[in-house]
Amino acid sequence: MRAESHNFNLIERLVFLAFLFVPLKFFTIKLGSISLTFSRIIILVLLPVAFFYILREISKKNPIRINSIYFNNFLILLSIYALFSYLVAIIFYHDLEFSNRIHLSSLSFFESVILLPFIFFVLVPSPSKQMAIFKKLFKYLKIFIYISVLQLFLDLIGFPISYESIGEPSPENRSNILGFEILRISSFFGEPRDLATLIVPIFFMNCIIENRSIRFSEILLILFIGVATISSSFIIAILLSVLIYGIFSSLVIRLLIFPVVLSITVLYFLNIDFIQDFAVNNISQRFDIVFQLLNPEIIGALANISPEFRDQISDVSLVGYLFSGEFIQLTGIFGHGLGSGHFAIDKMAFNYFGIQNDGFLYGSRWIFYTLVLELGAIGALLFYLKLRNIYKKTTLTIKPYKLYVLIFFSTSLFSSAYFFLFLSIYLSIESLALNYAKDQSK
Repeated sequence: MRAESHNFNLIERLVFLAFLFVPLKFFTIKLGSISLTFSRIIILVLLPVAFFYILREISKKNPIRINSIYFNNFLILLSIYALFSYLVAIIFYHDLEFSNRIHLSSLSFFESVILLPFIFFVLVPSPSKQMAIFKKLFKYLKIFIYISVLQLFLDLIGFPISYESIGEPSPENRSNILGFEILRISSFFGEPRDLATLIVPIFFMNCIIENRSIRFSEILLILFIGVATISSSFIIAILLSVLIYGIFSSLVIRLLIFPVVLSITVLYFLNIDFIQDFAVNNISQRFDIVFQLLNPEIIGALANISPEFRDQISDVSLVGYLFSGEFIQLTGIFGHGLGSGHFAIDKMAFNYFGIQNDGFLYGSRWIFYTLVLELGAIGALLFYLKLRNIYKKTTLTIKPYKLYVLIFFSTSLFSSAYFFLFLSIYLSIESLALNYAKDQSK
């Protein structure tokens, strides 16, 4: 089985590269307003090959192997719902500036959720080969993370190298830390924040695949590289990982956290002013700064005077999405339409923060926020049910690493790529590969 795993043919190598280039945004060619990733190019090449393979198998009256665990009923419902949502977005936003972004954003959804997995399962029908591709995939992604250490070393000796994509140098990605100005490392992941959001899930996925616990040396490396990205996204990923670890590893912490969160949520809907007065007057005056930063007028003023802060408004608008109560409105339930996330954020920036758009193209770099804006609570629920259905069919070898699965899934949602789908694809082939290996050993 080991020999078979490393003998990939040309098609299997291309499938491997299609997955590999998804998070490696450096491998992108920009043609005007269109970004053509290497992954998309390979998908366009392999898609007709996959259809030709299906026609050939049908002519030979051979069964077509499509992974029914991944392509379950919830994915079918999600695909139908996403297609309907895409049509709604075209109808409502077709005459606005940047309306072509609807098609490009929707294409990213369909190629990541449907086309790439479809090509993978059709052109690589062997479960053992599928598993081998994923093992090699995350091994290489880990190597690309190690390259960021070399990037930092070269900067320290006077040879800064920083590119966000092919032909797009980014020497401005520098910042101060502990009094030293250093390059914000990104390796081949695009922006530093892209590397920052993917360090944790990549290391934890390697542990899941290898059926082992994370090593202390790996934790230190994660912290070192994450700090060197100088990105708030890494802080979010670490805090989220610690929170998940605390909640799911300790009954006491669960009993403490859930009542507090529930109480704050209820109080928020009843009277947000009461929470502010109580926190400021009874706990600490420092909380006044937090509530001031949540003030939409202050956020709007900062965005108007600071171009750097305005660049962050796409993600900061999540505050407006929550505090304006949009998530319980029709647009919160059904979404604004697939591919229309930038229009939804533009509307939020104007209505909640009072920011007038002067031709700026918004777009959240958090994939979970993008999907919630575009597909609403229904789309998010279908994604959850799809992944839950897949996880329930995994083998007992994965069960001890449930905590790692949760950390991978949660932290990867803060990436701008559909990286969280790699987990559902891997889980869908894990049990099939194990059964296949047992059959081969008989």
